[in-house]
Amino acid sequence: MRRRGNFKRNIIVVALVAIFAVICIFTPFLKGVASVFGSITAPVQSGFTKVGDFFGGTFAYWGRVKNVDKENASLKQENQKLKEENRNLSRYKDEIEELNRLLELKGDYTQYKTTGATVIGKDAGNWFNVFTLNKGEKDGVKENCVVIIPEGIVGRVCEVGNNWCKVISLVDEDHSVSGTVVRTGDLVQIDGDLQLMKSGLCKMSVITENADVLIGDTVVTSGVGGIYPEGIYIGKVQSFKNNTEGTGNYAIISPGVDFAHIRDVLILLDTGA
Repeated sequence: MRRRGNFKRNIIVVALVAIFAVICIFTPFLKGVASVFGSITAPVQSGFTKVGDFFGGTFAYWGRVKNVDKENASLKQENQKLKEENRNLSRYKDEIEELNRLLELKGDYTQYKTTGATVIGKDAGNWFNVFTLNKGEKDGVKENCVVIIPEGIVGRVCEVGNNWCKVISLVDEDHSVSGTVVRTGDLVQIDGDLQLMKSGLCKMSVITENADVLIGDTVVTSGVGGIYPEGIYIGKVQSFKNNTEGTGNYAIISPGVDFAHIRDVLILLDTGA
């Protein structure tokens, strides 16, 4: 029994020694095989890595491009909004400045009751020869009330409703006002003219005999006629023309008011007209 046990033990020892010897013999070989296999697969692995990096980088790039496009669209929209706000602010600024100028003008006519008004409609065409304001009888407006702005005389009220009125302007062919040449005091007549109205101008006829009128002379209302108070600015003498009707020369007046752009005005309510 003892001999059989020793024999088994010896067999196990020999087997272990044999296995150890095989490992020692073949380990360098296996390392070489692994090295060769690694040399073969390394370029392939490197290629796959580079391809993966390329596609990964490409996807990341287009992702960034997409985000940039979104940001650009958002910035453009914000920029457009800011431009619109700036336009509105500029418009409000202009309106405030115009209203302040009307308030200052009102201070020059404290002897009259006045009311501010805004244009709400006009006849067809480029010029404000007849237009509608947002004030009427309930505000004390009546026919022949005088309408002015800081630049000078606009016209007079020709029709009145409860909360609106119509104004016939200085350049309309049916409008007339007596004026004075500031330099000389000569009386003149300022009339609207259908042809001149197309250029925002009006006509001046000399009333005083041997009147002295020169190009560049300033003309204001004379106060004659009972509608317009004295001293409201009308315009300047631009040029002289021959009257085809044979009644002498007449002058072209360039008004102080821009009759292509009228928005806010001051109405003189009680001038005694």
